[in-house]
Order: sequence, then C-alpha cells, then structure tokens
Amino acid sequence: MRYDKTLPHLRVLQVNVARSPSPHGAALQLAFEQDYHAVLIQQPWISNFRERRLSKHHPAFHLFTPIEYWTHRPRTLTYICKHPQLKAELVPHGPQRCRDLTAVQSLPVGPCLIAGDFNLRHPQWRTNTTITSPGAVPFLQWADQQGLHLTLQPNTPTRGNSTIDLAWANSPLICQGTHTEPAPGFPALTDHIALSTSIHWHPVNNAKPVPPLRMATLQEDIFLSAIRKESGFLGGSPPPQPGLALETLDKYTTAIIQAITNALEASTKRAYPHPSGHRWWNKECQEAVLALQKASQDPDSPSTEHEMAQRNFRRTTRQAKRQYWRIQLDSFTDSQDVFRGRFLRLSFHCLVLVCS
Repeated sequence: MRYDKTLPHLRVLQVNVARSPSPHGAALQLAFEQDYHAVLIQQPWISNFRERRLSKHHPAFHLFTPIEYWTHRPRTLTYICKHPQLKAELVPHGPQRCRDLTAVQSLPVGPCLIAGDFNLRHPQWRTNTTITSPGAVPFLQWADQQGLHLTLQPNTPTRGNSTIDLAWANSPLICQGTHTEPAPGFPALTDHIALSTSIHWHPVNNAKPVPPLRMATLQEDIFLSAIRKESGFLGGSPPPQPGLALETLDKYTTAIIQAITNALEASTKRAYPHPSGHRWWNKECQEAVLALQKASQDPDSPSTEHEMAQRNFRRTTRQAKRQYWRIQLDSFTDSQDVFRGRFLRLSFHCLVLVCS
C-alpha cells in the first residue's frame, strides 16, 4: 500500500472474526466509525458458493484478496479506506502456492508492516511460556534477516492468555514511532482481541489534493455569465497570428484557459468524497456494541455474561440487516430500483499481505 505521507498518521486494524458473518460486518463498520485506514481481517467469512467469491464488503473500503481463485477459501482479506491519499498496489502472487510467509525472500526496502494471526508461541512475545511452536524459530530467523521488529508489547494477551496475534515492522517504520496495542474502544467480537497499529509520519506536504469537478452538476446559465465576465478581462482580440509573437500567444492562451477554469469553478460542484457506513447499522446495533464492550472490559464480569453479550450482538445485527432489506424490497417498484438496491457491489483484487 502506497501512502504519500500528507496525513499525520496511518491507522491499521487487525482482527480475527472466526469465519463469522456478524463479527466480520461489524468489524468493518466499527473500523469506519473509528477512522482506520486499513483493516486486516483474519479468518474472514466466506460464502459457500466459492465460484462467486462472496464475502463482506463496506462502502467506505476497497476489498483485496490474496488469491484470485477461491477454490480454497482465502484465509485473510484486506480492506483499504477509500481515501485520495491512499493507494493500494497489486503485487504478483507468483506461481508458487506456498502459504508460508518465510517463502518471501525479500521485502520492500521502504516502510513495511506485517501483521496477522501467526498462531506461534515463543518466549520472545510471551515470556512466561515454556512452549515453542515448531515454526517459531525459523520465522524469527527470517524476521531477523528481513530487519523486522515486534511492535506489540510482549505478554499482551490476544486470545485468552495467549499471544498469537502479532505485528512486525522494519526500521523505517520503527524510527517513526510505530507501535501496536489492543484496539481502544473496540469490543471483543470473537475470542480474539483486535489490535491497532499506529504509524506516525512527519508530513512533507500539507497541501490537500483538489477533488475533480463533477461535470454533471454544471449550471449552464452561471457558466455563461461567468465566462462573459472573464472575457472582459482578456481585452480585445489578439492581432493576426502571423504577426503575433510566441510569448504573446502563450500568454493569451494561458489567460483563456484560466478564464474557462474560473467559470467552471463558479458553476460546477466538486466530487468531494463522503464515505458512508452500512445503511442497516442502526441505534440498536450501536447499543449492542456498547454492551459487548462493557462486558469484555469488566474484569469482574463472568464469562457467561460476555457470551450472552456476543450472542445478543450477533442477533441484533442480523435483525437489523433483515429489517433493512425487507423495507428496501417492499419499496421496489421497477427494475431501476432493483439495480440501485443491488445487494452486492464487490470489487475484488489480488494483493499480497505486505503493506508498505
């Protein structure tokens, strides 16, 4: 993922949704509400109709998948915020089908972040453990060769008392103060704790990109009035072209272009991005999230209370979606309504899970 560093920081959320649809959809909505720029979903919900490549989407995020064909279900999905200063690039996956991260021999020399559910146990990130997973030592050797450093504080539980969800960054990001912590204000949607990684940049350009003009909104009467006013500043017509110096011609051309630009600015709206959340997300869903967050953060609450809060949350989101789409279907009157209210607006791309 390319980032032009005009924003003060980049926020990355990683969360394991245990292949469940409700936590998957809620994680995207909460990430949108909390202004995350990238969301790394572990064990995503995938439809059983693999050939259709159906999963959860969100109107504020672009969805990327690490594999093009879903004969085998993808184990991760990446969501990148629709932002003018964020650009995701597709990296060729290569002919090999190895799922081992250590098969990647070289990482980008620039800022690089690797995060996910590694499912590895080792004293380096859990100092009181006596168990070392078979793949932990080879991974640490590979991470050392790549110059990666752990950004999560050791002994931070991410699943029960275990630390298996990790995040690693190379020196260019470590020098920027990159750190990872349990996502503040994010409830435990499953048995995994969501992690938040903050990358702090030193902005090199504070100028914001200007959105393009929406030509469909052009008001012709205002445009004509503005162009008449601008033409008055151009003066008289230029002399015949054979006797016109190149510098004078360039100056006159620039003035014409500026006059048209000013007229368009006065008569046309710009396409400012206004990302929206899930339309089915209502007040009941927000209350269910708060109840789940309260149960997960209270150390004195019994496990049964947390399980009940999770079940209530999933039930609430399912009911909200069902009610929303029932109302939408009842309001359809012609084929255009069906097209505008289509259920799936997915755009899948293939992306290797290395964000830089």
